[in-house]
Amino acid sequence: VVYDDGLLKLGGSGATYQYKNHGNRPFIDYLEMIDKIYVGNGITVLNLNIFSYLLAKEVVFEENSDLFNISTGAFHSMPYLTELNIPEGVTSIGSIAFKRSTGLRRVNIPASVKSISDTAFKSCSTALVYYVAEGSYAESYAIANGWNYSNESFVINGFVEEDGELYYYDNGVKHTQRGLFKVGNDY
Repeated sequence: VVYDDGLLKLGGSGATYQYKNHGNRPFIDYLEMIDKIYVGNGITVLNLNIFSYLLAKEVVFEENSDLFNISTGAFHSMPYLTELNIPEGVTSIGSIAFKRSTGLRRVNIPASVKSISDTAFKSCSTALVYYVAEGSYAESYAIANGWNYSNESFVINGFVEEDGELYYYDNGVKHTQRGLFKVGNDY
């Protein structure tokens, strides 16, 4: 669902459809309008090109996410996305998953990740910092590939769901956004 305020809410359960080209996605007419993406906790796989070329600035994963795979090109060429907190439970990040998402500056890669494609972050900014758990596969991968990484957590900015409520963090300061995107029981 795409709301008038620019929110794309991806709900349901299981893997997303594999869009073989960018032009056949159901929200193609809203590419320039979508500035926030909310991924429901029933989604297990973000498949081929699901969000590629969107101009979204934020991606929020619902609490208790079932997501385990970020597939080929899922976030390809998203120039305004600056940070992403990949949810715990994701085990693999596919080829060109974030390719040319040149605005990325901070990505949290959870300890659950056991596989990262060599091209997952191809052509991203050299200013990108990867936040990884000490002793994790992601830390070993970062060291082996010369990534700029940190074992510290980054300050959250943007929309986050906590305990069934949606909050906005601005430089780590929590603001209530009760009802801002709420439609029935959906955000």
